[in-house]
Amino acid sequence: MAASHESIDVTTINWAEDAARELKAHVYTTLKLPPDLGKRVQQLYGDAERAFDDRASRRQLRVPEDDRDDLDARNGFIDDRKREWLELHTSIPADFGGPVDAPPATRLLECACAVEHAFRALCQQVLEVLARSSPPLAALVAEEARSPLPPPGARESSRGFAESMLRVYDSSFRQREGEGHYDMGLLTLIPRSTSPGLQINEAFTPEGESRAILCPPGGKQPMLRGLCVGPRGRIYAADR
Repeated sequence: MAASHESIDVTTINWAEDAARELKAHVYTTLKLPPDLGKRVQQLYGDAERAFDDRASRRQLRVPEDDRDDLDARNGFIDDRKREWLELHTSIPADFGGPVDAPPATRLLECACAVEHAFRALCQQVLEVLARSSPPLAALVAEEARSPLPPPGARESSRGFAESMLRVYDSSFRQREGEGHYDMGLLTLIPRSTSPGLQINEAFTPEGESRAILCPPGGKQPMLRGLCVGPRGRIYAADR
């Protein structure tokens, strides 16, 4: 069983150093958010619920069918048999195939972008602390700072990693089979998706079961680093 940890208050001076230390020791940490950001997260849940319930918003925000498989670049509303969610890669300009002017949709996009930017800034502070003791990570951070953002209309990043992604799930699906996203909460932010830098290795158990394990290229150990936020929202980032 994982050890319990006290939440780290992000309003304190050395919170990023404390979070980095917890990540190294326990692979995850829990953050106590300031009231204004906590309220913004609750607003995001409400805005998402209203947009999901609005037919015009769902239609305007729906990811075009041809873009559904662009996992590192798609923007918009996605649904499948068990769940539905809004997904944004905020550094890649969204192309919804038409105007987005339904009030619930515009409010949701505005709030989601604000939440994503705020959380990404927190993760960036911790990432910079981790980079102080990791020359390879420091080199990647420096390379990112020099690399241009994707141009308007780009379908994916050329910077060696996928751009930041936010997902907010429809809470009404949590009581159905295959809950909305029970393992990561209703709100998921991946500051940088490093799937190009990870590979899936198949591990076989004595019973013959197979399990996929995310590993760094040439390595054998998973590299997951997580920032857990609130009871229903979590931030996960891969340690590059």
